[in-house]
Amino acid sequence: MDVIERAVEFACKAHHGGKRKTRDIPSVLHSLEAGIIAIRITDDHNTIAACILHDVVEDTPYSLDDIRKEFGDRIAFLVDSETEDKHPERPKEETWLERKKQLISKIESTDDREVHILWLADKLSNMRDFYRLYLLEGDKMWEHFNMKDPDVQYAYYKRVLECLSDLKDLPAYMELEQYIGLIFRKGDSKWVK
Repeated sequence: MDVIERAVEFACKAHHGGKRKTRDIPSVLHSLEAGIIAIRITDDHNTIAACILHDVVEDTPYSLDDIRKEFGDRIAFLVDSETEDKHPERPKEETWLERKKQLISKIESTDDREVHILWLADKLSNMRDFYRLYLLEGDKMWEHFNMKDPDVQYAYYKRVLECLSDLKDLPAYMELEQYIGLIFRKGDSKWVK
């Protein structure tokens, strides 16, 4: 079985019963959409598989070691590049900014194109979901999230865009940039490093 098919099977099993924060839909659909976005950018099957698996460590009982055992070092590395330490001992609202700064530090430390593709695929899928929610609820949408301040959310996504600027010629990057503009309706905000 191809690594992409194995990743789909593994992600479906791992995310079974999980739901998205914003809507009552299976969380695995976000992972599959990230994989589909990646397919339009790269032919690298490991990267596409990692996109499909990117939330497994964060959102399911499976560990990075489980990913490594099943899919190898490269896919584990790619998944880890976007896996945050959730600090389960503390409230998510309290740790949001800290977790996002740790993630930004990870992406700033690499120029690995496949890592950037994974990040782009995940963030574009998230922004598509944000936009659908924005059309339904307007600014009330922020109540669904651990970080309810749209200015702070905007600063994070703006910094992600800056980190992914090597991909700025890709339609997916342009789409992400457009959604950020539509959702946040803002000029520049400062990202505290």
